[in-house]
Amino acid sequence: MVRHHLGRLLYRAWGSRDDTVALTAMTGPKILWFGSRDCEPDCRMYDFVGGAAIARNIRNHADELRRAGFELIELDGHDHIAALADTDLVAPQLSAALAKAGW
Repeated sequence: MVRHHLGRLLYRAWGSRDDTVALTAMTGPKILWFGSRDCEPDCRMYDFVGGAAIARNIRNHADELRRAGFELIELDGHDHIAALADTDLVAPQLSAALAKAGW
């Protein structure tokens, strides 16, 4: 239980930071991916690490992230973890994003 609360406190601390300058200065491909089901209660990460926050925060800050040079990939019908098992869906989108970045 303590680990869970410490994790929550870390998420709050991270949420209050503004790392825009450092993130914008990063070189190389900057790709964030999330599942369309990340905010759903059946998401594998929903309870343990606040998986609902993944998609919500990316969606809420999508314009800022794109201005900082991030490519955002939403994996329809998947949660963040389940998408890892679906390489037929993930690999082409990730490959396209990497190619767009010149990799």
